[in-house]
Amino acid sequence: MTISLWKCSSVTLLGIFISITLTGGAAAKSVGDLPYTGVMECGTTPAQYQALRPAEKVICNAVDATPDDYYGISAHMIQYDMFVTSSYGHLLSDLPMDSPAQAQVIAEQKRYLEQRDACGKNYQCILQTEKKRLAELNAQRKPLERPLPTDEIERLTQGWRMATGKSLTERLLDGFDISPLRRVTFANGQQLIWGFQPDAAPIQSAAVLSPQGKTLALATSDGIFRSRLGQQPGDKGTLRVYVSDRQHSDSVLPLFLSWAAASSLGFNQSCQGQSRHKCEAALKDPPSLAIYDLHCQARRSNASCALPLQGNQAKAQDIGLFWN
Repeated sequence: MTISLWKCSSVTLLGIFISITLTGGAAAKSVGDLPYTGVMECGTTPAQYQALRPAEKVICNAVDATPDDYYGISAHMIQYDMFVTSSYGHLLSDLPMDSPAQAQVIAEQKRYLEQRDACGKNYQCILQTEKKRLAELNAQRKPLERPLPTDEIERLTQGWRMATGKSLTERLLDGFDISPLRRVTFANGQQLIWGFQPDAAPIQSAAVLSPQGKTLALATSDGIFRSRLGQQPGDKGTLRVYVSDRQHSDSVLPLFLSWAAASSLGFNQSCQGQSRHKCEAALKDPPSLAIYDLHCQARRSNASCALPLQGNQAKAQDIGLFWN
């Protein structure tokens, strides 16, 4: 048996989701707990190889007509397997956790994997099945992923300046400068959307939208991303939250704090078992935090527009909702 190691390393480097099997009938605590979110890895031991699905074994052992053709059909099968897994995971994030809609997507993914397995050693069949599934997933994601309400953000933050003197509007849009934006949909229909500056990942922005797409709150995050991954964590970064209505502050702040904790850990945390300790530690030791009323006449990120901070009601299990 020959297993192509370059293919395995490619999948590992490109992989977005970690495989965690859902057991029992318990409710999932993170996207990673849901079935079929794992990245295909060809494995280096017989046991790892035997755990693969039939189509995955075919892909791992695929040989192109032209030797050493890294752009042949074997590479394309791996590439589209990764694309499907990524799009599937993002679609699950777009739907409320443990909802009927999420269950339907999982059932559809199961049928797709069975159909791909039925292709046997037919490379073209495998590749076409993957491409078809990717198109289905992308079509399902499109209506769920509301565009960033840029016009509303500009209206709400018009004239606002940060302590550095920089325009708040400009700073927020800098932190949303990726596509597609990441998002999580909560059970009440609200969404938290986030992004980062492509050439400076620690510069992040986030927004909480109502089920109707109205902006409830905005946030800037500076220096939080992966801040807890060093041997000796230093500066925890700064989170600044801006609410469109001060009555929303108590409801949106826990969401932003859970998101910031996930960001400090690099996202993609299950927060179960041994991982739960580090999730709880991240919540207990949050970044520097301030919350502001966007209707403040001074329109400055300083004490004159600050709102009082309430108790931290963020939950460790919510950290597992945020996958990058």
